[in-house]
Amino acid sequence: MSAWFVAGAAILLSAVAFLTNLLPAQAFQISEDRADWTEAEDFRWIVFSGEPKSKIFHTVDTKSRLDGKKKVTSLRGPMALSVSHRETKEEAPPYLAWYKIADATNQDNGSWVLEDAANSKPYSVELGAARFLLSPSKRLTSGTPKKEPHDLDIFKAYEISMSSCEPIELQQEHPLIGKLAGKAKPKYLCMPVEESHHDEVFPIKKPDLCFVVYELIRPATMDSEAVLASIDQFGIHRLKAAQASLICIPARVRSPK
Repeated sequence: MSAWFVAGAAILLSAVAFLTNLLPAQAFQISEDRADWTEAEDFRWIVFSGEPKSKIFHTVDTKSRLDGKKKVTSLRGPMALSVSHRETKEEAPPYLAWYKIADATNQDNGSWVLEDAANSKPYSVELGAARFLLSPSKRLTSGTPKKEPHDLDIFKAYEISMSSCEPIELQQEHPLIGKLAGKAKPKYLCMPVEESHHDEVFPIKKPDLCFVVYELIRPATMDSEAVLASIDQFGIHRLKAAQASLICIPARVRSPK
């Protein structure tokens, strides 16, 4: 009897292990509590896009929850900078530099259920390819730039091809453009990635913190170009910012649909 019992238990454990391996790697749940989102308020960004004075071409290895294994990612840019709405002349929270993924190919990354700090209800999205890599960056002014916060990750911006979210009214202010307001709809989902660059590995620090990037239906054009100088892992950059059409909102991925 004991031999049969041991054999049966072994078969059951093998079956459980097999079924566990069949579960999608991206199927993860997060806290329902929104209170801890307040710490992400510094990272409610306005995205200024334009033309870099000089582009970098670089290759890194990246891996997000959507990637089965590390991917070689070719970058070009930076093409834009995410700037905190809390930035002032005296204090500059961290930037995120947007690098275009030059070798991006069309792909289907499935259906997901999201919630964000600007929406009262969860909504579903269809995710496409990763179009940008977002690198932590810092405003470059006189003196030594402060270090980026230890908990700021590197992100990939995945294109949202379809969404059940209706356009919503968003409003944000920044000294460079004044008040930015209007109807907006989800454009990208930014998820943290692990990056390998020159034998250095940048691990994911906060896997649950993501961003939904809303695109304003009517982009705001700047009255005059502003040159935003920043420094990140790839060096020093100067972006001639011409417009602001994207707003980043802290979000969570509740589950695949």
